Amino acid sequence: MARADRHLTPGGLRAETALTVAAALGSTFLAGLAALGAARVLGVDDQGAWAVMLATAVLAASVGTLGFQEAAPYAILRSAVPTRRATAARSCALALVLGLLTALVVLPIAFLSAAGDPGTAAACATAALAGSLVVFGVLQRAVQATLGPGWYAPSLLVAAGGKLAAVIALWAVDAMSPAAVGTVWAAASLAGAATAGVGLARGTGRGAIDVRGALAAYRPHAGFALATLATIGATTVAQRVDILLVEGLQDVGQAGLYSVAVQLGDLLLVAPGAIGIVIFRRGASGHGDHWEDFVRATRWTLVVGVVAGAVTAAAATPLLELVFGDAYGDAATALRLLVPGIVILAVQSVVSHYVASRGRPRAVMVAWAVAAVAMIVGDLLVIPDHGIEGAAVVSSLGYALCLVLHLPALRAARRPA
Repeated sequence: MARADRHLTPGGLRAETALTVAAALGSTFLAGLAALGAARVLGVDDQGAWAVMLATAVLAASVGTLGFQEAAPYAILRSAVPTRRATAARSCALALVLGLLTALVVLPIAFLSAAGDPGTAAACATAALAGSLVVFGVLQRAVQATLGPGWYAPSLLVAAGGKLAAVIALWAVDAMSPAAVGTVWAAASLAGAATAGVGLARGTGRGAIDVRGALAAYRPHAGFALATLATIGATTVAQRVDILLVEGLQDVGQAGLYSVAVQLGDLLLVAPGAIGIVIFRRGASGHGDHWEDFVRATRWTLVVGVVAGAVTAAAATPLLELVFGDAYGDAATALRLLVPGIVILAVQSVVSHYVASRGRPRAVMVAWAVAAVAMIVGDLLVIPDHGIEGAAVVSSLGYALCLVLHLPALRAARRPA
């Protein structure tokens, strides 16, 4: 069996899932420590400013990948095994070009909204973070598709460990600020991307950055990339724009409160996201038991999600105060209202990955686009009067709508792509 396919055996689902989930959980734990450390030192207002910076960078990066965060591994896995490694190696050039273009586009936009020196520093940090997220996003998915968890795990852990180490250093020298956090976040993401690049170079035996070859290799998958781009854009808007709307329709302090509720909710999505990546790999490769693997993975996700969601909702107030500090206890109601949607989104993550892996990214795009529009309209209607609690309810209802819209495509996805 080819090296890239060594985990794609019927008995290997549990092993690959366990390794991928463990890597995702470990990296999330490290990044979570960094995030809560920053939140405690920054305070509510600066935490809100940092949350807006991060949301802006994530939105920009979701567009800057041009869909190749998903299309690159799809192209690798749909390639003939003898050419798969060369296709993977070219993802390094693709990632660097996309990351640089993203940073260059974001920088003047961020400068236009900057005010004074602190604003200028924040603008530069936002642009650097957006570009680094693009590079990291493409390469960590490419190395997972090509080599499995063996190099995927180190790339995640290096990025997350770098964030924690950098935040500790900022705290030690009393240099914590939104711009400083954004800068070290970008550097850590690039370190994780470099780790994935080393894995690809070692696994493929190719060290050259071949931009022309990358464009030729990925051109046949441009349609998949464009559909994925629209999907990722809609998904990111649905999951992140509410923080920006809370800041605009309420104030930066409310955005700070809501951002920590979202961060805790995101922790419940770590394992489902990793499981979705495994299912994408199996579905795209045409592994014979891909439907059965999907059903088992969805069942695991639902059971774990319900249990974790119930615990989170029951312990919302003490959990927020313990992790982030007493000042964040007011976000407890919003967190409880987010939990049903987070459980639904956990299942949705696996469903979306599977449907896309079977060559139907447009169906995923349509479902997320409709849900994103509905959520934006809902946020504009409820946030002015109901604040972060209203935003949380809109998110939960929006995720439920998105899952329902996926059901026809899911039935069709059982057939060969």
